[in-house]
Amino acid sequence: EYLLRGLLKLQPLLRGIEFGFGLFGQLLCNRRIQNQEEIITLSNQLISDFPHITSLAFCHIAEHYFAENDFCNSAMTIERGLSLFPDDHRLLVTLLRYYVLSDNTKAAEKLVEKMSALGHQSQQYLREQARYYLHTERPKQALALAQNLFLNNPANLNVILRCYLQLDLLEDLVQAANKYPKATKADPRSEILVAQTQFKLGNEAQAKEHLLHLWPMMKEQWWKSSREALGVLVLAFQLENTEIVEQICQDIDDHEEILDELSPKWAQFLHRGGNPQIAEKIWNHILPSTSHLDTLWTPYALTLLRLNRPQRAKAAFSLAMKSRPKKHDRRYWYTERLGLAEVMRQNNDLHGELEILSEMYAHYGLPHFVRGKHWPSIAFAAHHKKSFFERIRGKALQARHKISVIMAAFNAADDIETAINSIAKQTYSNFELIIVDDESTDNTVEIIERCAKADSRITLIKNTQNAGPYVCKNMGLEAAKGDIVTFHDADDISHPCRLEFQLRTLLRSRKTVGSICHHVRLDNTNKLQERGMRFSTLSPISLMFRKERVLKRIGYFDSVRAGGDSEFIWRLMTSFGKESLHEIYLPLYYALVREGSLTMTEAIKTGELVMSLPRRMYKRAWTRWHEEHSGNLRLDYPLMSRPYAVPEELEAASLL
Repeated sequence: EYLLRGLLKLQPLLRGIEFGFGLFGQLLCNRRIQNQEEIITLSNQLISDFPHITSLAFCHIAEHYFAENDFCNSAMTIERGLSLFPDDHRLLVTLLRYYVLSDNTKAAEKLVEKMSALGHQSQQYLREQARYYLHTERPKQALALAQNLFLNNPANLNVILRCYLQLDLLEDLVQAANKYPKATKADPRSEILVAQTQFKLGNEAQAKEHLLHLWPMMKEQWWKSSREALGVLVLAFQLENTEIVEQICQDIDDHEEILDELSPKWAQFLHRGGNPQIAEKIWNHILPSTSHLDTLWTPYALTLLRLNRPQRAKAAFSLAMKSRPKKHDRRYWYTERLGLAEVMRQNNDLHGELEILSEMYAHYGLPHFVRGKHWPSIAFAAHHKKSFFERIRGKALQARHKISVIMAAFNAADDIETAINSIAKQTYSNFELIIVDDESTDNTVEIIERCAKADSRITLIKNTQNAGPYVCKNMGLEAAKGDIVTFHDADDISHPCRLEFQLRTLLRSRKTVGSICHHVRLDNTNKLQERGMRFSTLSPISLMFRKERVLKRIGYFDSVRAGGDSEFIWRLMTSFGKESLHEIYLPLYYALVREGSLTMTEAIKTGELVMSLPRRMYKRAWTRWHEEHSGNLRLDYPLMSRPYAVPEELEAASLL
C-alpha cells in the first residue's frame, strides 16, 4: 500500500514508456492487495496504450471475461497476447484454462504436451493442469499434481479439495480444509465444498457453521457467482435453515433487475431442492418480481405437485399453457399436459385424466386411452375419428419393411409378459421380437417360451453367462432379419402405434438413418415421475435405425454394462450428422421404475442431478475417442480390442 501511494504521486511526472511501467507497478501493487476493480482498469489501460510491457494485463482481462462467461472475447485477448509474447508461461496457462472452461479437451491435451516440453512447472501451471485432469474425469492424475501445490493458496487448496471429492475421499477433504482454515474461508467455492461434505458425513452442526460463515462472505458477490450462490441455497434447503432462506428472500427483493436473468437457474434449483415447503416460500417472492412468468409457471406447478396441492398445481399448469410462447420448447408442451393428467390422477378423476391424455395423442392422430390393469393400457376408442395419419397408412409400407425389435432380459418375470404384449399388439404387424435372456435365475425363460409358442414372431436366445444388456443387444443384432432395428426393455411398455409412428418418421427422407422418441416414467402406483422439470424426456432405448447402413459404418454397441445407448447414439450422429437422427417429442414409450433395475444399481446409478463417477469417466473416454477418430468410429462384435479404456465397474463379461 505504501508503494502504491508512492507510485500514484510519481505517476504524473512520468512520460512515454516510463508512464507505462508506472501503470505496471500500480497493477502489481493492486494484485497484492487484491483490488479487482482497479486491476481490470489498469490492465485495460496497459493493453490499450502499452501492450508490449507485460503479458500479465492480457491474463487479467481474459480471466475477467471468463468470469462473465464471455469466451469469445477471452479467446481474442489471449490470441492477441500470444502474438506479442509467444510461449509466455502466464498466457499459456490462461489458454489452458480457456480450453478447459470451453470443454475443448483435444486442444487442452496438445497444450499440456507443449508446456511439458517447454519445461513449465510453476504452481499456476500445475494448478491448471490439475484442473484439466479434473475436468476430464481423471482425479487420480489431478491429485498427484495437486499434492505438489502450496495449499495455503486458496486457489490451490480448492483444486485438491475437488480431487478428494471426485475420489470420494470425504474425510481427507475435511482434514485438508481444517489444516488450512484461512485458505478455506478465503474461497467461497472451498467453503461450500466443505459444508456440503460435512452434510454428507452427517455432521450437520459443522455444516451449519460453515453455512453461516459462508453467507456473509458471499452476500456481496451473490449475483456475480450464481453457481456457488445456488449451492448455498440448495444446502440451506437440505439443512432447513430458515434464517439463510429468509435472507435470500430479502436479497431477491433487493435485486429484482438481476432476478430476470437468473430465473431459469432459480427455477431448477428451487424445484429440485430437498424441502418443497422452503421452495414454496421463495417462489412466493420470485413470482411477483419477475417478467419470466412464461417459463416459471411449470416448475412452480411441479413444486406444488410435490406438496400434494393438486388444485393450485392445476391452476399453475393452466397459466403455463396460456402464457408460454407458441414457439417455445415442445418438451414443456407435453410436461404441462402430462402434469394436468397427474393432477387428475391425484384427484382420482379417471375421466379427466384420460381426456387430457387422449387429447394430447389425438393431436397426432393417435388412438384414445382406456384404463386397464397396467397404465397406460391403450386401445382404439370406437368414436375415434380418422385423422390424416390414419388415412395415409398403407399396406405396401407394412409388407415392405420388416422391423426387428430386440429385447434384453434378466430376471424380468414380473413385467416381461406385459412388455411382450405391448409389442405383440402394435398396429404395425410386420416385425420380429428377438428376446435375449441374460442367464436369468427366475422363471423369465419359461414366460418367454410360453409367449413364443403363442406368437411365431417371437424368438428366444439364451446366454450361457451373464454378460450385460449391450452384449445381449449385439447378439440380437447378429440374429436380426429385418431391415429396420429398434429396441425395448423387458419391464417397459410401448404405445401401440410406436413402431408405425417411428417408421413413418424414419422413411420420410433417405438422409434420415434413425428416429428416437420420448418417454414417461411411472412408479408402482402409476404416478408420473418428473425428471429435470419435465415428465417427458428422451428415450435412448427407443432408437430405431436402418440396419444395413448403420452396422456397415459404425458397427455394434460398445460391450459395457451401462451407458452404451448414449455412446451408440452419439457415435451414429457423429458419423452420419446430427440431422440424420429425427427426434420425436411425443412420448411413445413408458418406462416402469422398479427397485433393482439396471439404472438403480449402486455402482452405476444415475440421479436426477448427478451422474456417477464410472459413467462420467466412461462418457469422457468415448467423447474423446469420437473427437479424435470421427472418420472411423466402427466397433465390431465380438470386440477383440478396445479403442479406449472403460472403468472396471462397467466392463462386460466376454462370451468368447
